[in-house]
Amino acid sequence: MSNTLEDSVKLIKEILATASVDKSGVFKLPAERTLAEKMNLQRSTIRNALSALEFFGFIERNQGSGTYIKIPNLSFANVYFEIAIQLGYISLETIEKARELFEIIIVEEAAKNATDDEVSELARLCSVMTEANGFDEKIEADYGFHLQLAGMTRNPVIVLFFQSIASFMRDILRKRRSIIHEVSDDKTRINSNHSDIVDAIAKRDPELAKRAMKAHFEQWERENLLINVILNQK
Repeated sequence: MSNTLEDSVKLIKEILATASVDKSGVFKLPAERTLAEKMNLQRSTIRNALSALEFFGFIERNQGSGTYIKIPNLSFANVYFEIAIQLGYISLETIEKARELFEIIIVEEAAKNATDDEVSELARLCSVMTEANGFDEKIEADYGFHLQLAGMTRNPVIVLFFQSIASFMRDILRKRRSIIHEVSDDKTRINSNHSDIVDAIAKRDPELAKRAMKAHFEQWERENLLINVILNQK
């Protein structure tokens, strides 16, 4: 099995290595037939590899113009998390703990790097979480708030890692908030920690921001206990 996996990864890397920059400045792969001839492989093998790359978002195939390399979407990370949970390799609890540790680091850097415009955007998202009429709009604002913080680290690796975790957690957050919303409409309690985070970042105070984020996750844990009670009663 390991040899098959290694061969598949090797093939994908070799295909991506054949890309060249076209006149518009983007990386473009040769045609399928050209790839098969160049790599001395059957077209079906190349086609299957390209399908895998497209599924995970590494390439985009446009009929008539060709196949282009792009920054992958997060579907490949979501598949990993889903399979790893099903196999018992990781759990939702370990993912949540990783997110907590990660966001404490993120908010510290965000407080150091924040611009006035970024603080204003955080405040706007915080207001949407409190004032929006639609439940989905509140969820998207919550997701956008934490994604904004990740972007404020100025580190694309941190953003990628955060997106991988947060994208998987998105549906869980939606279900979780839905349960909490059924039994409590205390908007102040749910969103006050977000406001504290914004205030700390506005003061450019990393330590205060870390404390506010820790308080946010302490509230998260209290809500988890409530959710467990509710689910056990059903």
